[in-house]
Amino acid sequence: MVDVNYQVRKGELVDFGRIEISGNAKTRDKVIRRQLKVIEGARYSKANLERSVGNLRRLDYFDEVEMDTRKGEAADRMDVDIKLKEKATRFISAGAGFSTADQFFLQGQVAERNLFGRGQSLQFQANLGSRSNRFTLKFTEPWLFDIPLSATTEIYNWSRDYDEFTKDSNGGKLSLSYPVWDYTRLYLSYTYDDADVSDVSSSAATEIQDQEGKLVTSALSSTLRRDSRDHTFLTTRGSDNSLMVDYAGGALSGDAGYIKTVFNSSWYFPLFWDCVGFLHGKTGYIGETDGEVPIYERFYLGGINSIRSFDSGDVSPRDPEPGDRIGGNKMVLFNAEFLFPLVKEQGIRGVLFFDAGNSYDDGDNIDLNDLKYAVGYGIRWFSPMGPLRLEWGYNPSPDKGESKSKWQFSMGMFF
Repeated sequence: MVDVNYQVRKGELVDFGRIEISGNAKTRDKVIRRQLKVIEGARYSKANLERSVGNLRRLDYFDEVEMDTRKGEAADRMDVDIKLKEKATRFISAGAGFSTADQFFLQGQVAERNLFGRGQSLQFQANLGSRSNRFTLKFTEPWLFDIPLSATTEIYNWSRDYDEFTKDSNGGKLSLSYPVWDYTRLYLSYTYDDADVSDVSSSAATEIQDQEGKLVTSALSSTLRRDSRDHTFLTTRGSDNSLMVDYAGGALSGDAGYIKTVFNSSWYFPLFWDCVGFLHGKTGYIGETDGEVPIYERFYLGGINSIRSFDSGDVSPRDPEPGDRIGGNKMVLFNAEFLFPLVKEQGIRGVLFFDAGNSYDDGDNIDLNDLKYAVGYGIRWFSPMGPLRLEWGYNPSPDKGESKSKWQFSMGMFF
């Protein structure tokens, strides 16, 4: 029998000393330091060190982020060494596809996410197709006036040929956001859209014929979002939850008048053998106020980020006579995924998924017994050319005119 006596003595309280940053040839020190939760002279906190590392990784400017501590000039000081390895932040994405709605199309984007090392973002997007063209120029300043107030300006030109009409629009958007709690930001934006609906078919649905001509939308949008994901693509834990409310018309003028509310919730949780579970739910409602609800503001589901056995926009209420898709004023969407590593070192993962959802017309209630489904599998690769997704969705109970399966593909590239 052996007796053991432990004697524990508290050491001296330690404050942070110097914070040294290395490896940032492009990114300015100011951009890095404003992400840190540790301050020179403040009391030592391991939790704040870990949070600082997470913030730097979430910037997605660096391949590697290492943070080490060492004894400072005095016994009660601890210095911090931040070692970084920068990555390419210029981004090119390209994609192509074919659908019954859009026929053949090309998509491209050129962006710089860390402009001149200041943390600013500048991007140009182009979507070119046989039935749709869209051009967007966007600039973001994440720290306006050297405070965590993010400002984004955007201008766009969008034209699309639908089966029953043609829509041409020009517009702009100004957005502001500010952190209100940990991982949580409040967004406020104003959008002005000048649309022209023309070439309306004489057999089109009444809802579409009523919107022929000029349709100006002047809208305010507010969003409260909490995003604690550890990575934007190779996510292993955390959640992304948001509540968005749009208001158009009224004192803002314009032809459109509606209130649109969308709630979105995504959850990631680690499982066994480096596998990850993912659950997602989304619901929305749009109601008319003192103006029209644009047909293109209503809810349409389908596509790689929705119900993967349908093309984008194919899940929608239809006018009973001509059969045109007219969008829903309410919708629900559920997604569940099981992600598993294939080649972990290369960022290659497989995915098994289940999707369910539908959008409903004004006079209909949400009916969970009347959902569209998809089950399937796919592969995701955080490749040297950027995030790549290839996924196949199967419809277990297709209605008349619906496909039994669809391939979905998206790709990006950094340089």
